[in-house]
Amino acid sequence: MIFARATDIPLARDPSTRLVPWVIGFMVFLAILAVAGGVTLAGMAAGWQQGLTGSMTVQVPPLADDSDEETEQRVRQALEVLRRTRGLGEVNLLPSEDMVVLLEPWLGGGVDPDSLPLPRLIDVVIDDADDLDMDDVRRRLAAAVPGAALDDHQLWRERMVGFLELLQLVAWSVVAVVAACAIVMVVFATRSGLAAHRRVIETLHLIGARDGYIARQFQLHATRSAFKGSLVGALFGTGIIFGLLQMAHAMGNTASSLAVFGWQQWLILTLVPILGITITALTARVTVMQALSRLV
Repeated sequence: MIFARATDIPLARDPSTRLVPWVIGFMVFLAILAVAGGVTLAGMAAGWQQGLTGSMTVQVPPLADDSDEETEQRVRQALEVLRRTRGLGEVNLLPSEDMVVLLEPWLGGGVDPDSLPLPRLIDVVIDDADDLDMDDVRRRLAAAVPGAALDDHQLWRERMVGFLELLQLVAWSVVAVVAACAIVMVVFATRSGLAAHRRVIETLHLIGARDGYIARQFQLHATRSAFKGSLVGALFGTGIIFGLLQMAHAMGNTASSLAVFGWQQWLILTLVPILGITITALTARVTVMQALSRLV
C-alpha cells in the first residue's frame, strides 16, 4: 500500500512538516464550506429564476369611489382578459384571507380584510412564453380594468439572481484563495524539508538516485499528510453541512425548498478532499524537481 511504503528520507521526523496535515485539513474544511455555499446558491438562483419566469401577478386595487361590488366587477373583468390571453395557463384569484396571512408578520393578527384597502391579487401561470405578448396583455388590462398592474417579476428576478451570482463569486473566490494558500504552504514546507535533508539527498545522488526518485519521496510524504488532513477536514465540513441542512428542513417547507442538497451536490463535495490531496502531491513533486534542477 502506498501509505505504508518506507522512504529513504526521514521526512516523517521533520518538525517543519508536522503541521502540514492540520493546515491541509483546515483548508479542506474551509473549501468544503465555500463549495457547499457556491453550489447551494447556484441551485437557489436557478430555481428562483425558473419559478418566477413561469408566473406573473396582476394587482387590481380598489378605486376611491368604487363600491365592493364594483371592485369585484373589475376583478372579474381582469380574470376574463387573462383567461382569454394566448400563452397563459392557470389564472387564480388569491383569496383576501390569504393576503391577510401574508401581512400578519407586519400588521399582527386579527386584521379585518374589509377594513383595509387591499388590492386583489391574481396569480397567473405562463404556459407558453414564446406565444405571449406581455405588452399586449398590459394594454388590454389597462383598457378593460383601469388601475390594474401587471408584474412579471422581471426586475425583482434580475436583482435577486444578480445578488445570488455575486455571492457565488465570493464563494468561489474563497475556494481559490484557500487553494492558493494551501499551495504556498506546501511549497514552503517542501523547501524546508529539502534544506533539512540536503545531505541525505546529496548522498542519494552519489549512489545513483535520480531526481524523480527523490521527488517521489517528498510526493509520497505529502500525499500521506494531505490524506490525513483532508479526511479530518472533510468529516468536519460535511458534518456541519449535514447539521445545517437538518436545521433548514426543520424550519418548514420554505426553508427546505431553498436548502435542497441532492446527491449531485454531495458528489461535488467528495471531490474537494480528492483535489486537495492531488494538488498537494503535485505541488510537492514540482517544487522538488525545480529545486533539484537548480542543484545540477
